Amino acid sequence: MKAIHIAAALALGAGLAGCGSTTPASAPAAQQGGGRGPITFLGGKFEAESVQKIVDAWNAAHPDEKATVVLLPESADEQRRKLIQSAQTKSDTGDVILIDAVWTSEFAANRWVDELTLDTTGFLPTTIETAKYRDKLYAMPLFTGTGLLYYRTDLVKEPPKTWDEMKRICADVLPEQKGMSCYAGQFDKYEGLTVNFAEAVSSAGGRLLDASGKPQVTSEAAKQAARFLADGFDSGMIPKEAITYKEE
Repeated sequence: MKAIHIAAALALGAGLAGCGSTTPASAPAAQQGGGRGPITFLGGKFEAESVQKIVDAWNAAHPDEKATVVLLPESADEQRRKLIQSAQTKSDTGDVILIDAVWTSEFAANRWVDELTLDTTGFLPTTIETAKYRDKLYAMPLFTGTGLLYYRTDLVKEPPKTWDEMKRICADVLPEQKGMSCYAGQFDKYEGLTVNFAEAVSSAGGRLLDASGKPQVTSEAAKQAARFLADGFDSGMIPKEAITYKEE
């Protein structure tokens, strides 16, 4: 339910954002007079393995413009705070940065990232739209994702299709399993909680925003989702430790 974008920090030219392309060797030349040279790539620990593969491919094709990955904190909130702090102090710590899709407008409006002129052919149209601010492109889609339910294949033959079905499966399986809980998600106080709550609202037939962008968090579906998660913690269906769980 998340999308991660790559953007060129304002300190250097937009052409450097080319190192975030899914085809690094075909990245465009610098377009705004920012120059070329070694690149510092700021990314989160969660995406580190995938990012390193892209950077390795870039470095192999561009030995005179090698990129170095610098990891930000694991928490998305902490990543955002670090990036904003660097931007506000005009730090030259990073040339290319990973930003969450929901940060694009904020970073573009504050001129913390450069506008990009890149070929977007082949990308999902919706991911390109989330990389824009006022119809101008400020980021390049790198990862997109959706919610996944992982389950124990040694204990569960077929994954549940509804929350009620999941509860019934857990009721059958858990009595014979010591110290095991039914369901766990990302419930720490950060954006992961927002994502998991949004999934619960969607499951209840609702949306967090209506077609005009107006919040719908007091709708009956949203209330039902909140009750479901709260009751899950109270009943033990969700382990109490999950209140600190993040992506990792």
